[in-house]
Amino acid sequence: MIAVMSKSTQSGPGQAYGYSSIHTWTEQRLDDTLARFLEAKPPAMRICMFIDGLDEFVGDEDRLIDTIHFLSHASGTKVCASSRPEQIFRQGFAASPQLKLQDLNFSDIRKATVERLLPALKAHVPCGEWELDRLVNDVVQKSQGIFLWADLMTKNLKRGARNADRFEELEQRLERTPDTIDGLYEHMLGRLDKHYLRDAARYFHHLLMFQEMFNKNLHSAVVLPPNLLAFACIEVKVLDDRLYQHLESLQNPKLQEWCSRTERRILTRCAGLVEIDEHALPSLPYRGAKYAPKPFVREVKFIHKSAADYLKNQKIFYEDSNWQWTGRFSVVRAQIAIAGLTPIFTSKPGLSDLDENLFRINR
Repeated sequence: MIAVMSKSTQSGPGQAYGYSSIHTWTEQRLDDTLARFLEAKPPAMRICMFIDGLDEFVGDEDRLIDTIHFLSHASGTKVCASSRPEQIFRQGFAASPQLKLQDLNFSDIRKATVERLLPALKAHVPCGEWELDRLVNDVVQKSQGIFLWADLMTKNLKRGARNADRFEELEQRLERTPDTIDGLYEHMLGRLDKHYLRDAARYFHHLLMFQEMFNKNLHSAVVLPPNLLAFACIEVKVLDDRLYQHLESLQNPKLQEWCSRTERRILTRCAGLVEIDEHALPSLPYRGAKYAPKPFVREVKFIHKSAADYLKNQKIFYEDSNWQWTGRFSVVRAQIAIAGLTPIFTSKPGLSDLDENLFRINR
């Protein structure tokens, strides 16, 4: 784009269009620059634009629609835009070619829903085959082609079936659930016992900081992915007990009991927005990892990236201005606790693995 625009003016691109001074880019200048670019580009240049999530746009939606129409009518330019079927976009693009996502993946979502939901319904809910089939079809229809929504709703209905909900109560669960992802997350949080909000905030903070530190240290031998054992170390201040010799190793039954208790607390206090893998992580990155209680070294994670993004915008969980510092501190203590509970073997003269790991954390 810079190359094309610099040829269409006698001034240098920075002088003519001011992208050395970002604050000068008004919406009007952006529109004018884009129009000039489309007019000045070589005829052989072909452009295809994909614009996702029009329904999430914050601003003048009519102007957004006009801009997309302008782009789509430019020479050598094609635009593919996606949105939930909100009325303003249905009207704005009524004359444009369209396809519905749910028409393309209806059979795939139905197959997945049948495989995951029907066994639980048949095992716990006394009703006829036609009623079960109707419920599955209602889930698929309401998902509007969104796999994630169908998956979360399936888990919700399975939970109700295991809790001895009658068929009519399962239908009410489905009817009361919003049909958007953010609406579903809000509905899930709204059902959480208000006494658990502080615990939920703490778990969300720890998980966000775990993910941040792990993503920044992918090649480190120290930072583990967020896991149940680490959360247990935070929950019961394992490092303090280790320092005072109350715990000797990862094999201590007391620690394993704490891991089980921590798992129950996470699952009951995070409104279903956090899950714990069924399978253990491959290993701990310390020598002696074979001594770790593998059933508890399981990854803790958000059910989806969109859940983490949603929670980041919920101010109720960030009233403590020091939450990031507190979260990072807790994560580091958990990593040190795990290292201290793992058998240590000397890898260099005068330097133990634990010493080396602590050095790398501080670095």
